Amino acid sequence: MFRWILLTLSLLATVPAHAAPTAESVRAQIKGRDAQALMAARTLTRAMPTQYEAWIELARAELHFGEAKRAVDAAEQAVSVAPDRFEPYLTLSEVLSQRINEVGMFAKMGVAGDLREALETARRLAPQEVAPRRALMQYYMQAPGIAGGSMDKARAESDAIAALDIAEGHAVLAMLAQHDGQRDLALSEFRRALSLKPESPRYRLQVGLTLQAMERWEEAFAHFETWVAAEPESGAALYQLGRTAALSGQRLDLGVEAFQRFLALAPDIDDPEPTYAWFRLGEVQRHAGRSELARHAFERAVQLDANNDEARKALVAL
Repeated sequence: MFRWILLTLSLLATVPAHAAPTAESVRAQIKGRDAQALMAARTLTRAMPTQYEAWIELARAELHFGEAKRAVDAAEQAVSVAPDRFEPYLTLSEVLSQRINEVGMFAKMGVAGDLREALETARRLAPQEVAPRRALMQYYMQAPGIAGGSMDKARAESDAIAALDIAEGHAVLAMLAQHDGQRDLALSEFRRALSLKPESPRYRLQVGLTLQAMERWEEAFAHFETWVAAEPESGAALYQLGRTAALSGQRLDLGVEAFQRFLALAPDIDDPEPTYAWFRLGEVQRHAGRSELARHAFERAVQLDANNDEARKALVAL
């Protein structure tokens, strides 16, 4: 009997236990669009209810799965357990910026006020951090005056950001130029930012998007091809290379290849969702006169997201 007990215990010892989730592991699950990310985030908050990082990851998971209202609740809980940290307020502002699209017209003003307060609190708690100031600048730039919007305040934040980070200073000047319809200036400033931080994916993306908006197709293709050559597994670079083909109607075989490579990558929350890649691939195939392949791509886009109205309209028009 004693030997049977020892044998049972030894067998149990060989069975691997599931590791408890951590903020880092949940963050990785969310980034990889893991279907279990939300459950893991909820488990994390039960295990670490006084850790603001746990509530931040739950807010992000809820938001990813389309639960903006619950995301707000989780972010507010993060604020309550760490009222002196800027990160919970910044997260709260992120989820409120999504929640505002779900509420009625009269409720929007209240949500906008909460959003501005969260951003201003984050800036007050961490005046040397760029992220809260950049988000607040965007709020001032985009919000109507009745909700606290102000171009003077936006420019003041831009000046403060430039004093903290020269490259980011150029990037926010580009954003202001875009707001004012000065695309040439915006492109120049984004390029200056990229020259100072050539590995920045955000600056690389902004340069390319600006070239697309200006319909400078040869430069846009060259920009994204260079990026893909440097980072062959970059979802952003591959998607935008394909999108350039879809928008321009040029270099269509390159566009097909770019989207095929993008769709073969592991899921990443920082990349566009696959439904949009299938839609753009359909546009490329339509430009090429390959109607059946275009139909297949549009149908796949709708299968992945029934709310992809652009793909639905493209199917009807095909």
